[in-house]
Amino acid sequence: MRKLLLIGMLLAGAASAGERFYAAPGTRICPGDSVERKQFTFFLSRSHKCDLPIVNAEHMRALFFELGPVQRYGCWGELLGGDVALVYSDGQTDRMSLATFVEVESNNGHYKAVSSPALDIGIIKCP
Repeated sequence: MRKLLLIGMLLAGAASAGERFYAAPGTRICPGDSVERKQFTFFLSRSHKCDLPIVNAEHMRALFFELGPVQRYGCWGELLGGDVALVYSDGQTDRMSLATFVEVESNNGHYKAVSSPALDIGIIKCP
């Protein structure tokens, strides 16, 4: 659990240079847009492995959720059909569309959107 906390802090804070993760913004964000950490509630790591003692953990990555004082840690994995499964450390689960997220790259505390599944499948349009 302590390792998940550290991963969550890394994802929500200034991740190392070149670190990529999926993040759920509250507004439309297009590739190339500079973004701020406070725009996101979900952080789905692309590189940090799932640390929960669950089935198929080796095929999942770490997740961190933060909304005000509420923080949750867990793991996520891609499902068939473009959705992701979210498994929290307390055993709760969720399913969300990957189109909800944007892929973000961190560079010394600065964040930039690098891809958008919603754009890729035509849900949003960018200038």
